[in-house]
Amino acid sequence: MNANKLVRFIFTGQRLEDNRTLQSYNIADNTVVHVLISNNPSSTSRTRSPTGSHVDLAVFNAGVFMIPLFTMMLGIIWYLWFEYPEYFNVTSTLSLTCITVVFLICMSATMRNQTPMTSNVRHVYNTVDVNPGTGSWT
Repeated sequence: MNANKLVRFIFTGQRLEDNRTLQSYNIADNTVVHVLISNNPSSTSRTRSPTGSHVDLAVFNAGVFMIPLFTMMLGIIWYLWFEYPEYFNVTSTLSLTCITVVFLICMSATMRNQTPMTSNVRHVYNTVDVNPGTGSWT
């Protein structure tokens, strides 16, 4: 497996932490543990909390507001073009039209190529054998 992959173990809806044993999660022989393999996020977006678990710092993603923001800006400019045509000459009208066409092409390409968020996550289902007494994986 590549080094840029993040592996998470899920059991009964809980993410298994490194500092706990399998016995503390009540994992026995022939128990199903879900393995999530995804791309490893950049090391700057994660840090360790005082409890030792990883915490995502990049919770707010401003990129999701770009398409609505550009749509609103273009809508306002087109509204102004209809209400106050005396302020727009041929050059500004052609520029506004070209920018709108490029924006619509980019929007259609974005919507057409949009995939579900789980497309880069593989689900692997295996049974787990636990070494009695040690609580370690085999």
